[in-house]
Amino acid sequence: MIVLRKIQEKDYAFLYTFSFSKQDKHLMHYILKDKDKKNNYHVIVYKTKILGFFNLYEKSTFELCLRAFFIEYSFQNKGYGSKTLTALIPYIKNNYEKYKLLSLEVNNNNTHAYYCYKKIGFIKKEKNTKKEEENTEMFYSL
Repeated sequence: MIVLRKIQEKDYAFLYTFSFSKQDKHLMHYILKDKDKKNNYHVIVYKTKILGFFNLYEKSTFELCLRAFFIEYSFQNKGYGSKTLTALIPYIKNNYEKYKLLSLEVNNNNTHAYYCYKKIGFIKKEKNTKKEEENTEMFYSL
């Protein structure tokens, strides 16, 4: 069973051991040093092992934005991303009750992620206003 929880100080050292692409590792380093209060970092745990992490950014008083959704390389393509996203919706409803919308941007080259988000109920925003050629905005009504 997938468990989602807020990141704890003890988790940071472990997350630095993850296998990521060079670009993702640089981004992860930035993320783990982030002090913006609108960012809410969480870890993804299966049994006792941390598989990845994600950020729920407080975009507005009613909207959260899923950012920096990472699954460690050795756990990718094994269904953990889909299971995490399925667990994410009730997790948000229980822990972030005031929010009514969950949004995200997915890179247009990442078709696997796009269809994973679509499968659990995310809807493509009809008109993308920024970086339309690179990313697709999607949302989920909570």
